[in-house]
Amino acid sequence: MHQAAIKPGALTPYSEDQEPDLINRYSARLDEVEVFRQLAANAAAADPDCKVISMVEVASTSTTDDLRFWVECSDNNGDPVRYNFTEAELKAQG
Repeated sequence: MHQAAIKPGALTPYSEDQEPDLINRYSARLDEVEVFRQLAANAAAADPDCKVISMVEVASTSTTDDLRFWVECSDNNGDPVRYNFTEAELKAQG
């Protein structure tokens, strides 16, 4: 089974000093946000087109009731590939 590499820092937890708006917006679900970021990374890493994951972020289109995430990957040629996941999709996979 394919498993892409995840760069150190791609899953660095959000912190108050770096992402105050994000922390404030999702404060009630911050632990879940971090769990879903890991699930999103795992889902993207399983795709054979994804070789190295550089970023895993909560999407700006998220709401506190419907979290969304994107994963930035590099393919065999080093070109960026972006994966998008909804909270529901990640729950179904997890």
